[in-house]
Amino acid sequence: MNRRNDDVGERDGWDSDSNSEWLIRCEQAAEHGSRTEICNDNEAMASEHRRCYEWVEALASPIRHALTEPTSPPMIPEYEDLVEIGRGGMGIVYRGLHRETHRVDAIKVLRPDRFGQHSRSRSNASSLLRQEAKLAARVAHESILPVYQVGEVDGCTWFSMQLVEGVSLHDRMKEGPLSPELASDIMERVARAVDAVHRQGILHGDIKPHNILLEGQSRRPWITDFGVAELANDTSSRLGIAGTPAYMAPELIQGIFPGLPSDGKPIERTIATDIYSLGATLWALLAGQSPCEAFGVGPVAMQRIAEGSQPWLPAKVVSIPEPLLRICKKCTALDPKDRYASAAEMADALSDWLNRPRWNRHFPRLRFLLQVMVAPSLLVSGVITWWLRQSNGAEAWVWASLVSPYVPLFLAFGLSRGHAAADVRAKRELWSMWIGHMLGSLSCLISLRLLCHPNADRATAMAYPILAGLSSAVFIAKSGNFWASYRWIGLAWAILAILFSLAPESNAIGFGVAAAITCIWIARGDRAFREHSSATTT
Repeated sequence: MNRRNDDVGERDGWDSDSNSEWLIRCEQAAEHGSRTEICNDNEAMASEHRRCYEWVEALASPIRHALTEPTSPPMIPEYEDLVEIGRGGMGIVYRGLHRETHRVDAIKVLRPDRFGQHSRSRSNASSLLRQEAKLAARVAHESILPVYQVGEVDGCTWFSMQLVEGVSLHDRMKEGPLSPELASDIMERVARAVDAVHRQGILHGDIKPHNILLEGQSRRPWITDFGVAELANDTSSRLGIAGTPAYMAPELIQGIFPGLPSDGKPIERTIATDIYSLGATLWALLAGQSPCEAFGVGPVAMQRIAEGSQPWLPAKVVSIPEPLLRICKKCTALDPKDRYASAAEMADALSDWLNRPRWNRHFPRLRFLLQVMVAPSLLVSGVITWWLRQSNGAEAWVWASLVSPYVPLFLAFGLSRGHAAADVRAKRELWSMWIGHMLGSLSCLISLRLLCHPNADRATAMAYPILAGLSSAVFIAKSGNFWASYRWIGLAWAILAILFSLAPESNAIGFGVAAAITCIWIARGDRAFREHSSATTT
């Protein structure tokens, strides 16, 4: 199997801070096409292999240290003041000032210390670097680093791109898992960018936290490192097993382990393998570790991933919301056909979750006010209306009592509102829903009074089935955007509308009791009242 070395992506194996030397050897073996050494799970042989590896590592450490010392920056005519800011297996990245525009750019240069002056390996590496620049420049997206210029100096290929001041998601994960809101926001934008890459007929091939930069305070993600990217329809340049095993799809890992079950199809990267990497990256941000690390380190862990095991099935990480777990599971399904058909679909799923109502954020005290102010007023309104009807009270008082619950409801909305800019959409959604309910109720009540004139009691008796029917329509219509249980609440109110028609004498009390129970049920059952957003603080 052929595999391309990584550039400035800090590829030290699966995870440079996981202290898992087996994973490092695994990736190195994949690079050189060796499959037997990583498939041997005999403990005695593995122990001997570790000892030999540590001995070789001790001898190679001084040489590696010397090779990774900063080298003199190349003399690129278009740039000055070059300062090294990172390096990988094949390239070095410098920060430099463009002479003409005085723009500070990042310049990626082929490492001269890794390739001979006229060696075939240097020629191949130069071709790969030019291919990386070509593919990256082909995609225009707000989260894809733009490529400015490609050139060659002293036989070494280079290209310049936008400089991003920030840290990789891998470095950000060292501080701990990201909040669900922040991780979802980042990965939604990353998925949109990957979809733009796919629409250009390109497969990225190495999506992982190391290759996503997070820009300063804006938290804008940037996808970097197209070093193993390839054209989806170009079979002449297929790289075989390319990427990082910790975030690699099972069908690709099957190419490393010859003993694993296979459907006989050729092993190659597809859009589905990139989507798997997106899901694995989302999991890593939420859990603080790659999916394979949840199984431990070694051939067994890798085989379990290749066989379709998912580390989140035991639900060990209880802090991750269930909708995000479902997104991770769908992205990382064993069968590529069961994954999202495109990165845009994954982005839409994350967007739906991010834009869900969060009443604790938008209306901090609404849950409390619904229980202590709105629910009692609904019950009292029903009792008073029933009493006024039984005692032949003035018609104006009956109608006033009937519509009075809207006052504490809107008062609760006003007293509990948030003040952040993000609250505007939620306010508009909630207010428009119940203002529409109120206007519909008033228009129906006026129509009933005109139709039933002069029998006012009959109009009042018919009002409650109509109010129940309107409530049913509102809850069912909004169940798709809000709490899923609203559909059952809507169904219950549809049944109540019929029952209120069968018992017109007591439907006022029945409506008040049912409305109060519904109010308390929503306040205590809707998860949006229990969720706290930490996206602005994490």
